[in-house]
Amino acid sequence: MGPSSQGDDRLWDEALDLVIRLQNDPYNPVTLQIVDAWRRRSPAHEEAWNEATEIHGLSGHVLQARSQEQRRRESHISRRLILSGSAAAAAGIAFLAAPSLLLQVMADHITSTGEIRRIALPD
Repeated sequence: MGPSSQGDDRLWDEALDLVIRLQNDPYNPVTLQIVDAWRRRSPAHEEAWNEATEIHGLSGHVLQARSQEQRRRESHISRRLILSGSAAAAAGIAFLAAPSLLLQVMADHITSTGEIRRIALPD
């Protein structure tokens, strides 16, 4: 590997770093100044910048398409989701109603809350 290819790799790494920096904060004036100054250093810097933005743009399109497909799949309501939600709701209702139902099944007489009633027992 010669010195020019090492220099090209270094420029490529720097350009890619700047592209990612710019992507993370596109309106940061300091980042914009750094990018402009770096690109003006030499034609090799400008060439590395153009190559990095082109490759990053292509990968961005692929990632964007994947992201849209992922969101479409996640927003879809499946039968499994509906059934599990229904089962959870039924379990919650049963949990809340079980003590009252159990009491009604086992008791001979029941009064409502705060009610006092006299009941004559047969014995």
